[in-house]
Amino acid sequence: VEPKDGAVLALVGGYNFHHSKFNRGSYARRQPGSTFKPFVYSAAIKKGYRHQMLQ
Repeated sequence: VEPKDGAVLALVGGYNFHHSKFNRGSYARRQPGSTFKPFVYSAAIKKGYRHQMLQ
């Protein structure tokens, strides 16, 4: 994503677009859980938690 204007510069959604024209990057349904993990972990680290405490 271009920070200045929000333009999408690259999109990855599958291993072989030539085989299947389905645009997985835009249209595939994915579980959002893993998307939030970096935010949750970074907040925990900022509060002093360490990896060993989070298991």
